[in-house]
Amino acid sequence: MKAIKKIPGGKMLAVEWKIRKDASNHTGIITFFELSGDFFAYPEWCIEEIERAVVGTKVSDLKETIQKKLRANNFEIVGFSADDVQRIVAGDLA
Repeated sequence: MKAIKKIPGGKMLAVEWKIRKDASNHTGIITFFELSGDFFAYPEWCIEEIERAVVGTKVSDLKETIQKKLRANNFEIVGFSADDVQRIVAGDLA
């Protein structure tokens, strides 16, 4: 799936992802994840690190996974938040 959203007070964010559903508990596991758009990331390569960290994560843990990666590495993103990404992905799953 892919969604492109204008974040209120922020920038344009495009999120592309694939989910594998677990039939036993209906949990979605992220198997592909990519962020792009009109935002700033410091250092620039931190987006790639975040994308790698998210693959294999439950959709319900997406926000927490992104936040942990940002804090652990002192990464900074300007223009969107982990909450924004969670809302985009979860909203399109509903």
